[in-house]
Amino acid sequence: MISLLPIEVLDLFFRFGTVGILFFLASYLYIANQTETKWPSMALIIGISAYVLLTTPIPNRDYGWLRQPLLLATDLTSFAILWFSQAVLAPESLSSKLAKLIYLPIVMWCLFLAGFFLLTPGRGAIHDLSHLVGLVILIIVLIRSALGYWDDLVDRRRNMRLILITGCCAYMTVLTLFEFVFLDVKDTAVFSIGNAALILALSFYVAAKVVLNHKTREKAINKPIDHAQVCSGTIRQSNVKQGERSTTQQKELDKLKTLMEQGLYKEQELTVKRLSEKMALPEHQLRVLINQELGFTNFSHYLNSYRIPCVCEQLKQVDQKHIPILTIALDTGYGSIASFNRAFKQQMGMTPTQYRDQF
Repeated sequence: MISLLPIEVLDLFFRFGTVGILFFLASYLYIANQTETKWPSMALIIGISAYVLLTTPIPNRDYGWLRQPLLLATDLTSFAILWFSQAVLAPESLSSKLAKLIYLPIVMWCLFLAGFFLLTPGRGAIHDLSHLVGLVILIIVLIRSALGYWDDLVDRRRNMRLILITGCCAYMTVLTLFEFVFLDVKDTAVFSIGNAALILALSFYVAAKVVLNHKTREKAINKPIDHAQVCSGTIRQSNVKQGERSTTQQKELDKLKTLMEQGLYKEQELTVKRLSEKMALPEHQLRVLINQELGFTNFSHYLNSYRIPCVCEQLKQVDQKHIPILTIALDTGYGSIASFNRAFKQQMGMTPTQYRDQF
């Protein structure tokens, strides 16, 4: 029979409450049918739930057969985080050729871990290696999220990048501290209940945030339009303000277009911040302008919409065939031949050399 102290009973209450909230969130996401992130979210929720249940103040021997599946799900959480980050930050990359090549070793490793944890006690060097692989995966997620942060023009994705960066950094910091510095603290009842209370609070916050955001988007999509007012020309005061904002946006777009046509895009290492200074426009507003008015999700894609056509015009010139492609790329604003080749092939479907050889 399991004997628990009052503080340990409260600990269990917090943990079961967390699992209940996570189960509700999983059900809500499934019904909401968020196609890109539904299954990665499910995998992440299962991993977190497994960790919450595995770290209860109950001796390992009392888990019985349930301990091994929980260990497996916990150790696979880092892969769920990787999957989730890909689905949020770059959903189109999930079906790319490179992604399919990476799938195989990941699937093989996960199947190996499934056999290891379900058919053995799940201890020893392989378990330690699993932790190391998980740490490497988190570092990859951290680097990927950080590298694309300044280039990203979509607020929702930028916020998610910050959450992933903060979450991965916090997790790795806490893990390092408690594995190598505070060895005796992590096994205490006070630490366990504090950890449980924190996870419960975070789970409640995330679930509430997801539901509220989804409801807000639904209202925005389903908001009725008064066609009679539009046709009759009757405009409310709020619509007048909207018209004024549209006029201001048009002026900003015209100014942006003028700067680009004057060749500002050729400036190497041009950033959103640098461009916002040139336009005397706050950086956030410039991001929204390029994203919502021009339809670009990444600043580099916006720059390439000017740079690549400029390069193509030069590559067409027969009398300029003696000019190295690297020189043209550098003069157009690219910092290296590798980044230029990648951008050119992505937009034109062929290499710069192949394009030049056509003329």
